[in-house]
Amino acid sequence: MSKIEVNTIEPQSGTTVTVGASGDTITIPSGATLDASNATTTLPANVVTTDGTQTLTNKTINASQLTGTITPSDGTVTTAKIGANEVTGAKLNNDVISAQTELASEPADTDEFLVSDAGTIKRIDYSLIKGGGLTMADQWRITADFSSQSGVITSNFEQIDGTGQGTLGSAMTQSSGIFTFPSTGIYLVKFNHNYYYNGFNQYNQARIDVTTNNSSFSTVAEGNQATANESSNFYVSTMVETLVDVTDTANVKVRFQLSSQNTITTRGRSSDNLTNFTFIRLGDT
Repeated sequence: MSKIEVNTIEPQSGTTVTVGASGDTITIPSGATLDASNATTTLPANVVTTDGTQTLTNKTINASQLTGTITPSDGTVTTAKIGANEVTGAKLNNDVISAQTELASEPADTDEFLVSDAGTIKRIDYSLIKGGGLTMADQWRITADFSSQSGVITSNFEQIDGTGQGTLGSAMTQSSGIFTFPSTGIYLVKFNHNYYYNGFNQYNQARIDVTTNNSSFSTVAEGNQATANESSNFYVSTMVETLVDVTDTANVKVRFQLSSQNTITTRGRSSDNLTNFTFIRLGDT
């Protein structure tokens, strides 16, 4: 084996120096450095021809010169390196949702979802897509009989609490017979007046009154019944209902009023519903 020791190799003529012939292998031993940082280097047509890793420093490589599999180091590909519209459904694993942390309660109104709006991905708040089911249903009753000819019912109220009975959502509140709604919305309000009278009574009116300013009330629904001229108590039930648009819980309220030709006995009991009042929120105002 021959050995050449020189400091500089220059072409005898022209500007090209050839090292070896076609088919030869030029071996650079371990520990040696081939420094071409200040030179113009012409790379072969294919830089990588098999799977593996090649390291080139300070060199520009055209994409046409790369073949095979190039594996970047972990954590080195940034979002800036991924072109817009390049990630498609085929690149998403089936667990892209199920692998995330579970939300174990109803989403907040401002929680966001992805939707396809005619093929365009957009976000939408939960408040715009949540179900429109009932969120509030409440019922109250009179707990004991009382006699009167006319006037607003102001006492002996209780929320239902009997066997098998129940309510939904936030409750109504009342003070001296004036009921306040727990939230704004459209409400169905029902008044079932159960009473008796001994003898002929030409009319008995059951009314629902509404205020929109927490002051003056107007009758918005009225039901009428009469009793026959009997020698014993005649039992009657009158049902009246209305829809109430509660735009402001501080000002929109309801009360229940009676008006009769004679003094009647309104029936009430704490164990079941006789005279009772129902409130159901149907939806937003």
